[in-house]
Amino acid sequence: MAANVYVESVTLSPNPVETRKTLLISVDVQNVKYILGTGTGKALDTGNGAALQVKE
Repeated sequence: MAANVYVESVTLSPNPVETRKTLLISVDVQNVKYILGTGTGKALDTGNGAALQVKE
């Protein structure tokens, strides 16, 4: 089963990394936002341009 998250960004610190040194890997993980769509593949919106999302 796949997780309902995605990786937004990854940061290495320090950058550039040196061999035999400590480094910190920071990962920004976000929840997947499911968008309701039409049969033609277009996203439904709320009328003000925001996509209609499925409640978590």
